[in-house]
Amino acid sequence: MFYLCWDIMIFSRLRKFFDDHEYLFLILSLLAILIAYPFVMDSWNMFVLNILISFVLITGLYTASSHKRFVTLIMTIWGLSFVFNWLQYRVHTDTVVLLYLATGLAFFVFVICNLIAWIANTKEINSQTIMWAIAGYLLVGLIAAFVYLLIDVLVPGSFGLETLNFAQSIYYSFVTMTTIWYGDIAPMSYHAQAWSAIFTVAAQMYLAILIGVLVGKYIRKKEGV
Repeated sequence: MFYLCWDIMIFSRLRKFFDDHEYLFLILSLLAILIAYPFVMDSWNMFVLNILISFVLITGLYTASSHKRFVTLIMTIWGLSFVFNWLQYRVHTDTVVLLYLATGLAFFVFVICNLIAWIANTKEINSQTIMWAIAGYLLVGLIAAFVYLLIDVLVPGSFGLETLNFAQSIYYSFVTMTTIWYGDIAPMSYHAQAWSAIFTVAAQMYLAILIGVLVGKYIRKKEGV
């Protein structure tokens, strides 16, 4: 009985810690992918990458699960994306890869929409709010990378390469979002050009609008409005 109570107490404390720092785990999982992507060129490192993406899916699920209204839909999309994430590692066909990219993209879009809604509705500006904003920006980059991979599967050669891999898509995503494009990977098809422009503008709008919202909330808090 004592050990059961002790286990319950430890579990409760761990859950409270995760509830209070869920943004931190999401950011760490996203940063881990950014750090790992240069090393994903062989099968063993691709296995590590799949683990990291699974970690992002799990932390993203915990974040999105607060939206009780769509919890069944969220769990369904998450389950499919998690399964296809590992299935495409073993069965690398265009159909499986497309299903993996589509379900993963749908899930991450839902997560970032939920995250942005939370930032817009919160009245307090603190470290947690700032961390959520950072997580949102990193998620935009990951979503863009998935879109570029999806385009390259549907329209091969869209980026001037025989095949665009995950490492290249992550790199291209963030250098275009930050408008420091070097030209080593170029959008060649109309689809690639259009979506590259869309995500470049979206990233700038995210930063501009987010800063405006956060500054406005901070000023109102200081003025006691």
